[in-house]
Amino acid sequence: MEERGPPSSSIHVGDHHNPATNNLQTARLGTYVVQVPKDQIYRTPPPENALIAERHRNATNKKPSSGPLRCVLISIIIFVLLSGIILGIILGVMKKDDPRFRVERVHVTTKGKTRQQKHEFGITLVSKNPNAHTIIIFDGHGKAYLSFKDKKFAKGRFPSSKQDPKNSKDVKLTLTSSSKRRLPLEIRKSMNGTNVKSQKHVEILLEFRVPVTMKIGALQMKSKTLSMLCHFKVNNLAKNSRVISQDCDYSTRL
Repeated sequence: MEERGPPSSSIHVGDHHNPATNNLQTARLGTYVVQVPKDQIYRTPPPENALIAERHRNATNKKPSSGPLRCVLISIIIFVLLSGIILGIILGVMKKDDPRFRVERVHVTTKGKTRQQKHEFGITLVSKNPNAHTIIIFDGHGKAYLSFKDKKFAKGRFPSSKQDPKNSKDVKLTLTSSSKRRLPLEIRKSMNGTNVKSQKHVEILLEFRVPVTMKIGALQMKSKTLSMLCHFKVNNLAKNSRVISQDCDYSTRL
């Protein structure tokens, strides 16, 4: 029997006369049509889709909202700004004038032995607070000096005190001379009363610098330093001393 070999293929790629080849090329280049069974076509979404949407909605609602917190912060900022503006207007309208001083009396006391004598000059000032709502607080670290012809001969401290609005009060200074330095001749003559007959007045310079603080209600302003130069004349520095005239200058610095 004659042995047969495998049948030779009659389909060749690129053979335009072969129908199978033409159908394969058309399938590769054309539109694919997919048929879905009718039981898998849904007119409404499946139940599991609704569950997924519900979970997503709940997760979104659980996220903290920053809206209320932002409104609170904006309200606080607006309140602080308005309070600052109102406070600035109030402080600008209210008077904050410096206190005014006047030399009222001068009294001299001598202590110690002849060669080591110290002289205490008691100066009584009248302090006036011209403000209607401002309290003035004087710090106890102020310093005061007495001079005659640009030479200082006594020094002391300005006492600490508080002065209410529209109030006048006495402030007593005690200035002491040095036992190692003699007083000016004119001051010694005036103390001894030797110039009473000649009616020669003595002009003295009182100078002091004292930190002061203005306070309006519970609000305390920044401290500043008050300086005063007061030229005053006395008939003498003996027992019946009295102030003849005075000229006082004030200045302040922060």
